[in-house]
Amino acid sequence: SPLAGQGAEQRLMDPVVGVIVDSNIDNSDGSSNMDRIVGSGFIIDKSGLILTNYHVIAGASKIEVVFHSGLRCIAKLKGKDAQYDTALLEIDVEKLRNIEKFKGDLPTVVFDDSDNVEITTPIFVAGHPFGLNTRVTYGIVGAKVSSLPDQVNKSDFNSDFNGDIPFLQLDAKVDHGD
Repeated sequence: SPLAGQGAEQRLMDPVVGVIVDSNIDNSDGSSNMDRIVGSGFIIDKSGLILTNYHVIAGASKIEVVFHSGLRCIAKLKGKDAQYDTALLEIDVEKLRNIEKFKGDLPTVVFDDSDNVEITTPIFVAGHPFGLNTRVTYGIVGAKVSSLPDQVNKSDFNSDFNGDIPFLQLDAKVDHGD
């Protein structure tokens, strides 16, 4: 396993970032106010690409990324897909190189093929719950689901979600912001 052995927790946590979003919320009376949303993302490419959730960045006026070390930087929205609840962010790695805390390449997550995942496969969930520093929980894959059954009320999900997206059901503890 790429995460086994000494330093495994560091290899798991280093690519995980907090995502802090400021957005303007329009009120029904015509006024607006700022809202702050926190979530998690993970570095998928050493060039500065970060994957996060669409619902975290929707309506963003400013996106900030917080590394496990506490280092913060501004991110730009590179792409988004509401149905899959995904968003791609980009940070300026060259600007980071001028900051003393940042050395070397960005740490990235290691992907595996979801076809290799079976029920009872051990999993780790890492994130920034409630805007706190990186936290890791552990569990197993409880089910592999190809689509939601017809009796599930799909309106409880993102309005762009049609229920026909395969997903894994996990038994690990996941909090708001993970």
